[in-house]
Amino acid sequence: MGKKSIAGKLFLLALGGAAIKMMVDKHPDDEEEDFESFLRTSQKDLQKECKETLRRHLGKQIVFTGIFSDAQKSELDKDELAEGEDTAFISQVGCYSVRESYSREENPGYEKETQIQEISVKHCMLNEQRESDVEYKNVCSATKDPYARWTEEILFICAVKKDEVTPDEEAALFVLVKYIGDSFGSNSWYKMTRDGSVTVYEENVCDTDA
Repeated sequence: MGKKSIAGKLFLLALGGAAIKMMVDKHPDDEEEDFESFLRTSQKDLQKECKETLRRHLGKQIVFTGIFSDAQKSELDKDELAEGEDTAFISQVGCYSVRESYSREENPGYEKETQIQEISVKHCMLNEQRESDVEYKNVCSATKDPYARWTEEILFICAVKKDEVTPDEEAALFVLVKYIGDSFGSNSWYKMTRDGSVTVYEENVCDTDA
C-alpha cells in the first residue's frame, strides 16, 4: 500500500514494554546492547516521522524550538506531588514548562490498577513573577489497561514556531497520543498555544493497516 502512515510505523512503540520484551527475548545473549540499540533507533525514527507529519500540515518553514525527549527531567519532591500522584517530573520544552505525572486508579472488580500518565503545561514568561502566577494546565493523559486489552501512549512532545523570524515565545506545543485497541487505533495531536488554548486533531486508523 505504499508508504506507511505514522500510525503504522509507531505501532511497536505504542505497545510499550511488551514490544521491548519480545525483542529482548529474541536476543538473550545481548539483552542490554539490544535494548539500547532498539531504544535509540525507535526514538530516532519516531522523531523523524513526527517532524515530517507536522511539516506536512504546518509547512516546511516551521522551526522546532524544543523536543521533550531531549530535555532534562527534574523529579519533584514528595511534598510537591498532587494527591494520588506516585511521581512527577518537570521538563523545559522550548518556551513551555511540561509537568509529567504518574498515578494509579483502581478497577472495580479487578485486582490490578490502571496506570495513568498526565501531561500538564504552562507557558514560561520572561518575567519570573508573572511565570509564578501561571498555573499548569492539563493538556492530555494516557492510560494503560493492566490486562493489555488496550493501551494509550504519549509518544512525542515538541515546541514549534511557524518560521525563523517568529519569536521563540510564540511557539505552540504539540503532543502526540496513540491509542491501540483489539482492532482499532487512533492518533491524537494536542496543540497548546501560549494563551492556554488546547486544540485536538484526530486521525483514526485500523491496526490491520499499520
